[in-house]
Amino acid sequence: MRLRVLGSSSEGNCYLLESRSGVLIVEAGVPISVMRKSLENGFNRVLGVIVTHRHGDHAKSVKDLLSSGIRVLAPHDVFISIDADQDPCAKPISAGKGYRLGEFQVVPFEVKHDVPCVGYIIIHPEMGRLLFVTDTMTISQRMPRHLSQIMIETNYADDILERNIESGAMPIAMRKRLMFSHMELGTAKRLLSRMDLSEVCNIVLIHLSSSNSDEERFVREVAVQTGKMVYAADEGREFELSLEPY
Repeated sequence: MRLRVLGSSSEGNCYLLESRSGVLIVEAGVPISVMRKSLENGFNRVLGVIVTHRHGDHAKSVKDLLSSGIRVLAPHDVFISIDADQDPCAKPISAGKGYRLGEFQVVPFEVKHDVPCVGYIIIHPEMGRLLFVTDTMTISQRMPRHLSQIMIETNYADDILERNIESGAMPIAMRKRLMFSHMELGTAKRLLSRMDLSEVCNIVLIHLSSSNSDEERFVREVAVQTGKMVYAADEGREFELSLEPY
């Protein structure tokens, strides 16, 4: 399974999971033209799109995708926000229920954000079980065992945010916004420490803040915490999500 990062920041989030049999698009926060250009055969091999919530950096191209006849799975709130809840390609999802797109099986679960939002367990024979979670302060649910891959938000670090606030580079109001809507490095590390990582091959850190993060430090600390291969999802980067570490 090849993972391609088209965007992983507040400017736009979009990831391609490319299997031998088809492509699953995760998040639609970049222009549809960028998605089309990044796919060798346009949308011919796209099995569908899954979206976590309605904010533009995750869902800005949902309406264009629906207009192109691409099936989109997302919380009902996403479709209501763009007046597309009656579109035949719009599939509102429910937490805890499984959905199939080709060989991909996706199971959404609720997370805590400032609008309705979900994370996903994505299952495929080529990569096993992938945990995808972004734009949440934490995860309250117990994560399943037998995870093979993890893509987890590590948006900011408290100490970096505090320095930016003290220097005037960041408004003080940003502290409260981030605390209740995005995952801090320490939170991500604590969550990972509580998970069964025995079968995890790769951990990919996503949605790092451009101002309140330190990519090298975050990768290093999570690697030390978990003992796993850890990478940051920089735009344009590609990864092989196999069932063996690489």
